[in-house]
Amino acid sequence: FSMKEIDDEGEFYWLLEGGDLLTLTNQDSKSIKGSLKFNFILNPCGLNQKIVVGNKDRKIIVELSNINPNYEVKIDFDLDPFTSSYHFINSFEGDSCIPNNGDERKLIAQIRDLKIEIN
Repeated sequence: FSMKEIDDEGEFYWLLEGGDLLTLTNQDSKSIKGSLKFNFILNPCGLNQKIVVGNKDRKIIVELSNINPNYEVKIDFDLDPFTSSYHFINSFEGDSCIPNNGDERKLIAQIRDLKIEIN
């Protein structure tokens, strides 16, 4: 993700062209189960996007558009002590958004409401 940004609605991140890799790490001596949740929000250019979120076992394809501009993602995890899990986020080939405000980053989607819940 990009660096954390803040606006009137709170904190958010940008998923940029090229995607990202999320690493969840358990640094405790006990196993943990939980979920990572966040919302994808359509980019400011209004460009439709197909985004894939997944790991070696499962993937989700998210389609953002003007009709469906918001999508909640939930990634369940079960981590043994001192282990990590890896989750990729990337867009399918298509147009990225370069806003008309001097920002030259290639935006795919906004990420909001990022939270981790431990069961």
